[in-house]
Amino acid sequence: MLRLLQDAFKVPLVIQLTDDEKYMWKNLSVEESQRLARENAKDIIACGFDVSKTFIFSDFDYVGGAFYKNMVKVAKCVTYNKVVGIFGFTGEDHIGKVSFPPVQAVPSFPSSFPHLFSSNDNIRCLIPCAIDQISHQPSIYVLDTGVLVPSIPDIKMGLKLALAGSFSFSAITI
Repeated sequence: MLRLLQDAFKVPLVIQLTDDEKYMWKNLSVEESQRLARENAKDIIACGFDVSKTFIFSDFDYVGGAFYKNMVKVAKCVTYNKVVGIFGFTGEDHIGKVSFPPVQAVPSFPSSFPHLFSSNDNIRCLIPCAIDQISHQPSIYVLDTGVLVPSIPDIKMGLKLALAGSFSFSAITI
């Protein structure tokens, strides 16, 4: 679906490989998490995205600079109770899990990628993600970030997609 959107609208595509998430949530070494991310990247590249308009990055390799500044801004806007409510963390979970949501949220802001979007912060972003990731997108900027959430395919109804903006919900059925 992403390649079709990229082809149709001639837009840049930013793909985050969350190798750090694999490390924190699974019983893997950092090196194994990075290896799995490289394998994921190969699978993504094989989908035929426009290489001149596609940026694939690994959190372990990329986080810093403008990206990190946005992480800190997001972290300051999201309370501990909100994160616990979304993910159900307990006192037994390590702090890395609690601090991870800002890492996933900031790719939605063009200022996280100054080498791609220069100083143009007025770019809107559409994020294909799972339903549990919608709450990662706090409003710290004026931008309206859209979220494309595939639901479970229903044989009678086709594949349903929900397009969620900052202020309203609408549905697209394909």
